[in-house]
Amino acid sequence: FDLIFADAPGGKTVGLESTIAALRAGGTLIVDDMDVTRHEDPDLQQGLTRVRQELITDERLVCSVLAFSSGVIVAVRRW
Repeated sequence: FDLIFADAPGGKTVGLESTIAALRAGGTLIVDDMDVTRHEDPDLQQGLTRVRQELITDERLVCSVLAFSSGVIVAVRRW
């Protein structure tokens, strides 16, 4: 895919690897609701923290963390 907007648990907290694998080189992944301080559920906070860490450390991606709205991560798949 050229663009994926991961806005639901499936593809974000569940199946993130499949989501990243589905991006073509140069494709963009947008993930919202990444500001863990906006969520009270400790399990959700833990899951979002894991997603954030996986995205930022994935060598296939170049990520930008945007601190506005609900917290957004924009990632582009490397060539």
